[in-house]
Amino acid sequence: MRLRAFVIDSLVTAAAGLIATHLTNTVQAVLARLMPADAQRREEEAALPLDPSQMAARRAAGLLGIDLRGKALENGGWVVHYATGLGWTPVYVLLRRYGRLHPGGAALVCGGAMALLLDEGLVPALGLARGPQAYPWETHARGLVTHLAFGVLVAAAVELLWTGSRRWR
Repeated sequence: MRLRAFVIDSLVTAAAGLIATHLTNTVQAVLARLMPADAQRREEEAALPLDPSQMAARRAAGLLGIDLRGKALENGGWVVHYATGLGWTPVYVLLRRYGRLHPGGAALVCGGAMALLLDEGLVPALGLARGPQAYPWETHARGLVTHLAFGVLVAAAVELLWTGSRRWR
């Protein structure tokens, strides 16, 4: 019985991660358009030639002796982007299952931790983006709101899918 629950949780987690990542892309795009033109310009000036997902894809491929360019680099960036969402979704599940947090609290912790640990910490530490000081505050605010939205979307997807999967447990 535990194996069945583990498999169902794994499938729910993967599906929720894909759903939340896809929907978060829309949130990100809307918020980017709402940024003031001056902040957009300063963000563009601070940005590296490739976005962080593409930088990570190029590095990972380079370790395998592959030089990603053009459409392959773009696709590689999307793979890294979705893999990051899929990889972070278990944080929500763990907070709910073992942290026994309410869905809303787990959503905010999941999304907030993603913004702080990945965007503000790991991504610049790995050289996938410039340090936080290089970007205008609006970029950081957009990133935080986007990642909080990811947490909420993960929560909604997981909770709905868990409810639908109860008959299979």
